[in-house]
Amino acid sequence: MAAYYCPHCKVKAMFANMGPNKGWGGRIHSIWTCHNCDGIVYASAATEPDDVEIYPSLRSDAPEEYPDDVRENFGEALRSINGSNPKAAVIMARSALQAATREHGATGNNLKEEIDDLAARHVIPDALKDWAHEIRDGGNLVGHPKPDKKVEVADAEELIALAESIFEYLYVIPRHVERRRQRLAQGSDQPEQASQS
Repeated sequence: MAAYYCPHCKVKAMFANMGPNKGWGGRIHSIWTCHNCDGIVYASAATEPDDVEIYPSLRSDAPEEYPDDVRENFGEALRSINGSNPKAAVIMARSALQAATREHGATGNNLKEEIDDLAARHVIPDALKDWAHEIRDGGNLVGHPKPDKKVEVADAEELIALAESIFEYLYVIPRHVERRRQRLAQGSDQPEQASQS
């Protein structure tokens, strides 16, 4: 198999076909994994070896640790980017961010003020505040387009990654810490995975 550009690790890499392959529309459709980063991609190939289209991960659900409103909006952002709809993905990532600010009791007349409020109360550090404003600015660009600026798939992927990092900080890490503390309180210092057999 030839090397193809991986949308996850951003380099040319070899891929393994996870199968099974499905044929429709004159093309073969399959799920591949990148040998370099283990990222999962959706591949659509014609009979010619150089006619292969690769799309990012088909992950469409946000982690269970996210609150319902955040998870619903971020899941829609993931499904939008999987469908190569970058503008919709950016808008929904912004919506997920605003759901998160409000879930944390942010005050303000708009998302900018809500983000600044979370940072002022030290709910998020300044670095995440800057990331949150990048997501807000991306959503504003989609909502108020400018002739000389476009939101590309790469932009949407970056903003989704930034949003995911913010949600990891707000929801996933605290839940992992809580689970660890509960496990230790029950007298076990073994990670959850180690107890499965």
